[in-house]
Amino acid sequence: MKKRKKMNHYNDMPRRVRVGNLWFDIELVSSEASDVSGGFYGASSGIRENILIRDGQSPGNLADTFIHEVMHCILTLCEADDGGERKDEEEFYVTHLAHGICRFWQDNPKVAIWWAHVNAMELE
Repeated sequence: MKKRKKMNHYNDMPRRVRVGNLWFDIELVSSEASDVSGGFYGASSGIRENILIRDGQSPGNLADTFIHEVMHCILTLCEADDGGERKDEEEFYVTHLAHGICRFWQDNPKVAIWWAHVNAMELE
């Protein structure tokens, strides 16, 4: 089987992000590996401190998936992850918030650039 070349929008994807005091490794997985695991665009684990991202997504879906998984990591950090009792409810809200955040940045690209610049000032 031929190995598919990564799409350009995956090239600069971060390989590690910090969420609070935790570092999450970001791993790109093949669509085949995703399908074997039940099928997913992304998955995250606070225990393994990783984020899995499925290869082959469109740029818009990749952006949405990435922020979606980061939001799950934030909930884990804030101990708002209830261990699965309300997992469907969490998934519902994270999905809709990720869609909204991505749409906001798409509709307001200059705001995204400004926000990143102002936020970086805190690090100087």
